[in-house]
Amino acid sequence: MREIQGVKYGWHLHAFPPQQVLALAAQYALAPAIAQAILARGHISPQAIEKYLFSSFAEDVAHPSLLYDADKAVERLLRAIEKKEKILIAGDYDVDGITASALMILCLQPLGAYINFFLPNRVKDGYGLSAKTIERAVQSGYRLVVTVDNGITSFGPAQRARELGIDLIITDHHRSHGTLPDAFAIVNPNQEGCSYPYKALAGVGVIFKVMSLLYEKVGRQLPAKAYELLLLGTVADVVPLTGENRYWVRHGLTQINQHSSLSFNVLKTNGKLSKSRISSTDIGFSIAPQINALGRLEDPRQGVQFLLDANVGQVERIGKTLFELNQARKEIERGVLKDVIAQVESGAIDLKSERIIMAASDSWPPGVIGLVAGRLVGMYGRPAILLHTKNGIAKGSCRSIPAFNMFDALQASSDLLTTFGGHPQAAGLSLPVSSLQQLKERMEGRAAEFLTEKDLKQKLMVESEITLSECTQKLVDDMRHLEPFGCQNPEPLFYVRGAVLVEKPTLLKEAHIKLKLFHDGATRSAIFFNRPELYAWFAERDEPFDVVGQVKENHWQDTVSIELTGLDVAPTS
Repeated sequence: MREIQGVKYGWHLHAFPPQQVLALAAQYALAPAIAQAILARGHISPQAIEKYLFSSFAEDVAHPSLLYDADKAVERLLRAIEKKEKILIAGDYDVDGITASALMILCLQPLGAYINFFLPNRVKDGYGLSAKTIERAVQSGYRLVVTVDNGITSFGPAQRARELGIDLIITDHHRSHGTLPDAFAIVNPNQEGCSYPYKALAGVGVIFKVMSLLYEKVGRQLPAKAYELLLLGTVADVVPLTGENRYWVRHGLTQINQHSSLSFNVLKTNGKLSKSRISSTDIGFSIAPQINALGRLEDPRQGVQFLLDANVGQVERIGKTLFELNQARKEIERGVLKDVIAQVESGAIDLKSERIIMAASDSWPPGVIGLVAGRLVGMYGRPAILLHTKNGIAKGSCRSIPAFNMFDALQASSDLLTTFGGHPQAAGLSLPVSSLQQLKERMEGRAAEFLTEKDLKQKLMVESEITLSECTQKLVDDMRHLEPFGCQNPEPLFYVRGAVLVEKPTLLKEAHIKLKLFHDGATRSAIFFNRPELYAWFAERDEPFDVVGQVKENHWQDTVSIELTGLDVAPTS
């Protein structure tokens, strides 16, 4: 593997024998750069290449009965429907929780279920199921409560459900703390003893499997919209787009590109997505954040109503609210990010001596700090923990890099924490403000133990070298065989060696740089988002330089052109 040091990142360039690349390209009629990218992703054997290029239900989807307690959960749901017992869904306020709640309602209502749902308010109620929710459910005559996308650490609420004689079914995908709540049934592929082969389902994916099993038992087909909801929640929750997730996301994308729902069309209009083909990237960056904005800033229950409502006026009204909330969320997020960057630049957060970015404030809305933490990881290449403080309690979100397991790090300091939960690269926590300094010291100690200097150096894994003359519609079309893009299956990065500027660069909105490049007899436009520091670098550049970036379709005023989205540059050696 060849290594080049760019202005910001270290580039790691894959290389394979040309004969191997050309043979694969010829076999599937692919551009050589795409064949090289497939090999660079570790798909070497003919079987692995076939499995990657052509997902199949038989190969990728396991039977839902393999999920521990799934049969027990389905039998209890069927009994509740038969006896006309009231069922309460206890969801979460993010897109995964909202789509999971909507999917369960969508599937159970046609079967005659008496069903309602509760989604907590992020500020008033906090994350997850509470004993108060159980008590209110009993008072309202519910006999069965089903969690979606939460519950695996709800020990107190599960105990309260037992005491009050209410059955609790937990469906979740987060990691447990070792022991499990005392619930009627727990469906979670990540619990010990579960034989389900694919462990990376989102919360909506887990309840989708339960509903699939239920519909199989009653001999009916799942509602078509279930696949759209599964698509939205899976992409939004940034779970790996591998294996079964990859199959279902592909399936959902095919469906929405043929026929999408009223609510999805409103979200497309809000996001100004006029193109005919929607990708997982469009959903992750344009569609899902609109739904997420409700849970981050207002009442998330409107999100469920929006996704399920067939009333055009009602859907358009909520869609307008979603658009406005998402715009407000962006402004708030920019303000929090600016605050943390200022701490880095002033030295209050010293990146020379600290491996983890950790900051807290009573002025940061809790609904956006997870997004900002993710931005900080991308900017600085190290774990980030941001917290909102109020009344002596700090509640926060963590995002991490692959080399540092944030869930394990929190578990190692659980004696300081009031609550915590999540995944290796994304987690949440709460603790007394008085323990923040001690937590910071513990996390820094663990980072010093597990992270090397090499881990903290930001890097780009570059899969193929190309010329600008190869940046064609054919390359973009062939790239679609690698989709859907997302977690653990990113868009391929390409290396162009020895490009030159055709004209002076343009700085857009004081943040983005627009260029025109010439290389190998071809001219292409390029844009570098959020890299204003490169403007002076380009302005002084007379010599050829190397570029790493993505090859994209640019849709503008009914025309489509192929351009580069640049990520980094380096002088040509």
